Amino acid sequence: MVFSFWSGLDWRNKTPNIYFSISKEGDSRLEFVSYDDKVKIEFFTSVAEALGMQQKTRAKSGDTFEHWVKNYKGNDYILALDDFLRRDKKIIDAFIQISNLGKLFAPISEEEFKKNKRRIDAQRKKIKKDYEFKVDYDEVKSITLDSLQINNISLFSNPNKIHFHENLTCFIGLNGTGKTSILRALVLAFTGYEQNETMGIEDSELLTSRLRNLLHIKGVTDSGAPKYAEKGFSEIYYRVESTLQSDDATLYYNKVILSSENNDPQVSDDSESDFRNISDDKYKSLFLAFPQLQEEEKEKNAAQNKVFPHISDAISMLNNKPDNRFGAFADWLRGLNNLANDKQAKGEATPLERVLLKEVFEIISEVTGETITLDRIVVNENGKHPIWVKLGTDNSPILFDLISQGYNNVFGWIGYFMKRLKEVTPSSETDFTKTPAIVLIDEIDTYLHPLWQTKILEVLVRRFPNVQFVVTTHSPYIVGSIPSNKIKIYTCLKNNEGFDIEPFEEFNAYGANIDKLSDKLFGVNGRFVSKVQERFTELSKLVNDNELEEAKKFISNSFSDIDTNDSELLRMKMLIRTKEILAK
Repeated sequence: MVFSFWSGLDWRNKTPNIYFSISKEGDSRLEFVSYDDKVKIEFFTSVAEALGMQQKTRAKSGDTFEHWVKNYKGNDYILALDDFLRRDKKIIDAFIQISNLGKLFAPISEEEFKKNKRRIDAQRKKIKKDYEFKVDYDEVKSITLDSLQINNISLFSNPNKIHFHENLTCFIGLNGTGKTSILRALVLAFTGYEQNETMGIEDSELLTSRLRNLLHIKGVTDSGAPKYAEKGFSEIYYRVESTLQSDDATLYYNKVILSSENNDPQVSDDSESDFRNISDDKYKSLFLAFPQLQEEEKEKNAAQNKVFPHISDAISMLNNKPDNRFGAFADWLRGLNNLANDKQAKGEATPLERVLLKEVFEIISEVTGETITLDRIVVNENGKHPIWVKLGTDNSPILFDLISQGYNNVFGWIGYFMKRLKEVTPSSETDFTKTPAIVLIDEIDTYLHPLWQTKILEVLVRRFPNVQFVVTTHSPYIVGSIPSNKIKIYTCLKNNEGFDIEPFEEFNAYGANIDKLSDKLFGVNGRFVSKVQERFTELSKLVNDNELEEAKKFISNSFSDIDTNDSELLRMKMLIRTKEILAK
């Protein structure tokens, strides 16, 4: 790779006159070249002496030319480029200014830069497109989140540290206490900003604006605009372990910094971070994030065209745009069905695709507590291929596109999760449910019946033992359904100084009474209608004070709108009667 920061080309050498080059092995060099330009040769001779470069006379196509070279030590081209930018480029610029050669070696214009970048991006996309259809895996990396530390992120002005459970980490709290912001900060720290080409300003002005707004707002300016904190960060520690080399479990970290100068927030990656341990040509492990929003349109999007793990699996959590999980899952089912049909037509009795289809619906059936089966996928001439499923004991099939919002939500994200997990599973592995991954779900209980809420995470944690789930929820059924050795619970709380994230350790939530869970974890008393709860509190005081006649009058006057068979009301009446008998 050859690039330059200055204009001035040598057409015979087909390079700039001044350029930085990197070999395939990572070796880096600074090079000057000129055939017969005396001004340039004289200039390069003086600059090369200051930089300690070697001068060589070389021949090419019968012509001789002068060539100056400086080799940088090692094969870490990032360090070499850093050394060049910090020292050598400044020396070259100073010589250009002193020698009055600013027109001959003018800085590359922004227009020229963008034109060349467009050419590079087009070539890069072509290479990626060709590569993605050939991709296969010899191994997959198991990436495990260890901890997340945030400071001046969203509502959290104080440093907060979160330690993740290897199975499930759950964030609870009232609306507006920062649960979603934690997931967004996690995605940003995991993927990085500057090093990820799909995160740049040119690619998405709107996304960049939203990321900047993750910086904590500490007040309002005189003009009424948000007043940002000077600096914040999201820092994540993680382990990367190869399935082929189980002893490699070093702790790495990534850090994204948000800063504000003149109240203008900016986003940048910490140069010391280990982003390459997660992403180079492709992510080393599946990292999925599901926001609350989901797309009802069944159109395809760019993310679905990629097979290997990539940032598009999580980008919707950052840009707050609805994803197309339901449509992508439906297309996957159609593809599996087509492959199975082709194999059966050639004489294969039970294709693996047919077995996979059955397993997918078995897992969804476990979550819902009722048998859900794929009835058929009609292959018709218009190419739409409608999907028919059977729900529960009803023998009448229903169109997949017409299922209820609750079913749509379950089929959507769980189905898409299984689709992506299967796609990234190495071809040598037969059981995709054992493939490691990280999955983030915001408001996992959305549209789910309480019975489903008691089952969904229990099934997923059991069925996918190597997947690390990170979720937010408002449901006590979700929190109380997981054994304590497989979950960490954090509460997002407002205090006098702002908001904090605290581990919940007051009691073991697994299998706890639903009223206790609602009260202690979510601040909702068993009598969620506060006026009714106030009546029971007053009645209890009368009975405890042995004001039994007043208590009976209070029941007659104040509980006419309450179910006469209410268990607590019956208990209070029995207690009054017992006290009257004892008094006699």
